[in-house]
Amino acid sequence: MSTTMQSPLQEKMAGLSSGTFLFLGIAMVVLGIIAIFSAFAFTLGTVMVLGGLLVVAAIAEFIHAGTAAKQKHAFGWNIVSGVVYLITGLIMLFRPLLGALSLTLIIAGFLIISGVIRLINAYRHRADHNWGWLVVSGIIDIALGILIAAHWPATALWVIGLFVGIELIIYGASWLALAAAMGKDLTQTPAAS
Repeated sequence: MSTTMQSPLQEKMAGLSSGTFLFLGIAMVVLGIIAIFSAFAFTLGTVMVLGGLLVVAAIAEFIHAGTAAKQKHAFGWNIVSGVVYLITGLIMLFRPLLGALSLTLIIAGFLIISGVIRLINAYRHRADHNWGWLVVSGIIDIALGILIAAHWPATALWVIGLFVGIELIIYGASWLALAAAMGKDLTQTPAAS
């Protein structure tokens, strides 16, 4: 009689079959490809979903402000942040192109800042043998950020949708790899005696 220890991930996935992960992986990859080829629609859709989430966050802030009314400083900050969330969310819901324009600039700025930080980290860790990968990653981030900003506002029409599509494909590929690993484990599992 042998007992095998399972990782927490294996325990959570014990009831799921490799077919489930195969289906999810294929669905995500297909959705990612559709997103890339329909980048404008996915850009607007993503902005609108984000706008809806911000409206929900605003409602939560207003509710929290009501419960924190005795704490004057907390009440004020909850109201201010709720108003900011609400205005931003409504703009994104009802003017998604304006939201896409703003988010695209934020993404470009984030990429440039992220790239600079990676280059600084690469310099700090130049004694490590893998520091070159940080340099390459930093340069790619900076180049992407500059490219997006240089072609703005045209990039606002497709960048977010493209990034969502790429993320869906990567996420789907991870599900496919998990399905393949589960199928491999099933074929290699020795019979219990």
